Amino acid sequence: MSTNTESVFGSAIQKVIDELPSGKNAPDHSTNRKLRKQRLTPQDDLCAAKHGGDLASTLAHDRAMHGKKVMYQTLTELLEKHGPLTSHEIAAILNLPNRNSFAPRLSEMRAFGWIERTGELRGGAYVLRLRQ
Repeated sequence: MSTNTESVFGSAIQKVIDELPSGKNAPDHSTNRKLRKQRLTPQDDLCAAKHGGDLASTLAHDRAMHGKKVMYQTLTELLEKHGPLTSHEIAAILNLPNRNSFAPRLSEMRAFGWIERTGELRGGAYVLRLRQ
């Protein structure tokens, strides 16, 4: 695909996003409600039920713990400094091309009860804040 086509496509997508109602109350489609009730901690592997305790998956989780903790701290500091943000806004602040590198940490932080949705949508994404 040519660069011109990509920029036209990107502009069209951005226009659709910009036309989404801002400040609209978002329905809570939380699939993590069950996870939050389990009183999970950062040491828990949220995927353990899926991989069934597979040794390679368990070891991979253990290796990833340091990086996860660093990202938890980074995201917490961002929300403390800037207040409620969407994942797209977080990506922009962190100068990342997309949210793929930290979105799983946001899901985990919601499961731990550290952050919550405000009930507002901004630019088509849920607004998140530190849990009060």
